[in-house]
Amino acid sequence: MNLLTEANTKVADQLFATLDSTLRKVVLPTGRQVIISDTVGFIKKLPHQLIASFNATLEEVKKADILLHVVDSSHPKMEEQIKVVNQVLSDLGVLNKMTLLVFNKADLIDDDKLFELEIRYPESVTISALTGEGRDDLIAKISDILLAEMTTVNLKIPYNEAHWVDKLHRQGEVYQEKYSNNEILISARITEKLAGRLKEYICN
Repeated sequence: MNLLTEANTKVADQLFATLDSTLRKVVLPTGRQVIISDTVGFIKKLPHQLIASFNATLEEVKKADILLHVVDSSHPKMEEQIKVVNQVLSDLGVLNKMTLLVFNKADLIDDDKLFELEIRYPESVTISALTGEGRDDLIAKISDILLAEMTTVNLKIPYNEAHWVDKLHRQGEVYQEKYSNNEILISARITEKLAGRLKEYICN
């Protein structure tokens, strides 16, 4: 969270340093704004008294467009931890969501381990939240995933609905924007979800 958004959220080497999700904005290279939300870390045997709080934070997982599965690449039981998280995602019914493996703590592993991760998980990204290594690669990967799931539309938006123009710039990539006497003509790449909300204005 802090690496991507330059936030100053609490970081502590302890179990459940916080149970509250944090929301922060990130502007991608395309100009699109996205919201990053963190969750509590997943563990294999959750203390009974924390189950309710834990489940509350996972509502963010169900709402997300992309899941960033952050893994401690230096941990001796890394593979087991990945399986635990995947099982929790399966239990939540979100295992089919677009998920990007992010191997953190690259500063604590050697080149051989880095190479092994690249071979075994070619679609993953390796970062160090401590040093900042891999930040640009991670943001670029997020941007690429979102672009791949977007569609290009041509829109005719009446002036009394001009509030959509700002949303298009914030949530999509606007290629062309023209103003006529009666309407605003826009060509943009946007999510299928947003396109559905604007279907009455689509003219292509």
